[in-house]
Amino acid sequence: MRKYFLIVIVCLLTFSCTSITLVTKKELVPLTKEWKEPKVAIWYYKGSDVNYHFFKYVDLGIDKEYKIKKTEFQVENEYQLTSNKSSWHVMQWGPQGINN
Repeated sequence: MRKYFLIVIVCLLTFSCTSITLVTKKELVPLTKEWKEPKVAIWYYKGSDVNYHFFKYVDLGIDKEYKIKKTEFQVENEYQLTSNKSSWHVMQWGPQGINN
């Protein structure tokens, strides 16, 4: 029984991991202007590595991650990519953002 329980847990963890979609600036900008529920929709800047900036979009039933080449998109106050949500910066995108 424990063996099957462990297999189920591993499968759930594997399928629950979000994939990161590589986008261009031309693809990213329209995404920042769409949302399902204006009171819930939030864009986060998660940080950057050597080559990419990483963003997370959260909305009602939606949880997506994106990356964009640093050469294609500038981020003010760039910082190292982190999985610590309390360190993420909320972007002024989406329904309450400055670019809608």
